[in-house]
Amino acid sequence: QTVVIGLAADSGCGKSTFMRRLTSVFGGAAEPPKGGNPDSNTLISDTTTVICLDDYHSLDRTGRKEKGVTALDPRANNFDLMYEQVKAIKDGIPVEKPIYNQ
Repeated sequence: QTVVIGLAADSGCGKSTFMRRLTSVFGGAAEPPKGGNPDSNTLISDTTTVICLDDYHSLDRTGRKEKGVTALDPRANNFDLMYEQVKAIKDGIPVEKPIYNQ
């Protein structure tokens, strides 16, 4: 059975640390994605996947600056893709999700 846990909080408050610990509670050894940034907040294990809102930015820093929006602006994020992928994961369907690194 797939369980989805949502976590939302302000920047810098410890979400990533909490998710690393939660990953270990479920028996996973938290590690960054293969070939990805070792400092990434996107964690994977055999039993868990952590999906970060940052992974669904539709604009990089330059694009946000050009459009005059912040990373929190809905226009700077692909919420539809995030919804579809979380729904697929909940239904047991594997996805190839984006990994933000800028």
